[in-house]
Amino acid sequence: MYDDRTIHREVVRSKLKRRAEEDLHIKPNKLIRRELKNNDNSEHLQYSDMKLIRRSMYEKRKKSFPNIPRSFEDAKKQLIDDQHNLTYKGNKFSFVSDDENIFIFTCKQNLELLQSAEHVFGDGTFSFAPKYFVQLYTIHVFKNNFYVPVAFCFLSNKHTDTYINMWKTLQNICIQITGNIINLSNFHVDFEKSAHNAVLQIFPYCKITCCNFHLGQNWFRHIQQYKLLSSEYLNNDSEVGKWMKCFFGLSYLPPDEVSDGFCDLMSIAPSTTSSNISIFSDYILENYIASDSNFPPTLWACKPTNNPKTTNGAESYHKQYNSQFYSAHPHIHQVIDVIIEIQSDTDLKINSINNKIINFKRKEIINKEIQLENIWNEYKNNIINRLTYIKKIGLKCHHSKLV
Repeated sequence: MYDDRTIHREVVRSKLKRRAEEDLHIKPNKLIRRELKNNDNSEHLQYSDMKLIRRSMYEKRKKSFPNIPRSFEDAKKQLIDDQHNLTYKGNKFSFVSDDENIFIFTCKQNLELLQSAEHVFGDGTFSFAPKYFVQLYTIHVFKNNFYVPVAFCFLSNKHTDTYINMWKTLQNICIQITGNIINLSNFHVDFEKSAHNAVLQIFPYCKITCCNFHLGQNWFRHIQQYKLLSSEYLNNDSEVGKWMKCFFGLSYLPPDEVSDGFCDLMSIAPSTTSSNISIFSDYILENYIASDSNFPPTLWACKPTNNPKTTNGAESYHKQYNSQFYSAHPHIHQVIDVIIEIQSDTDLKINSINNKIINFKRKEIINKEIQLENIWNEYKNNIINRLTYIKKIGLKCHHSKLV
């Protein structure tokens, strides 16, 4: 005969083992706490019981996945061996580059959307990249106000050659599955030169647009390197701080006006004996304004528009993706499992796009777009001059924290 405690422990263990198998990406401790919270007979359990239950949950979960790779070569071999077996709704979903170093997960309907897209985004996640890989690089399409992840790429580094190989492989997959090619016209990305160079190598007529949010982050980080500058910038009553904030309005000018806009701001630079002001303005000039700068205005400046100006939509997706795991660098099978779950959401978005449904925008985004458009119209119609335009936009859109 079993006593009440043993019986109840086995009932709870059986229930939690089942949940560990069903909810593969929720930490066992979290499942245990949920069960204890809702269990009226938890007084029959002891702390030592939880150790046994937790161990059995992990053992049950292990059986839900193939063998977990123990090295990069092992991970590659498993992905290569499984490429023809991994399907989504009966269609091939896994593809391998010719050199067997890049692994891409996508399908026909995703690629057809990519081929028709006017705005395409690229963004990588690193902490939750599959174990033994450096990043999971995801390609998104923006259409009808939907951000749609259409291709998931396991990459072993951030080199230009690797990105070139990724795009070549994706192009070959498109030809193989759809009979057509990708022809990127607008690619939105952060300030990673290797990603820019790779896109232009494969799509020489593509316009690269750098994320406005990352631009502000880069400038704000530079300010924070200097204690006095940072103090002035964060002081709302400081003339130096207000002047620096105006620089954030430069990204809302047409590219051919940015240099003149920079000169406008320099003409009203506050009188100060501090050399920190020139440190900031020289940084902007050398890296973002000068014709030989790494990131000239053609990459990041444009008048206000309803088209996306940041990669925040793609990054928001990666935050949601990261939240699916309870530890960094999950193994390849966990990542693939989540990608397939995400593909179900992608299906719904593509169905909506095909039915000409427009996704809603948050009210605050709409209001900001209207405000910026109104300020632009004031400038375009000569109601305000360029300097006033830059100041109004900059004071509205400056960065005040790192995210």
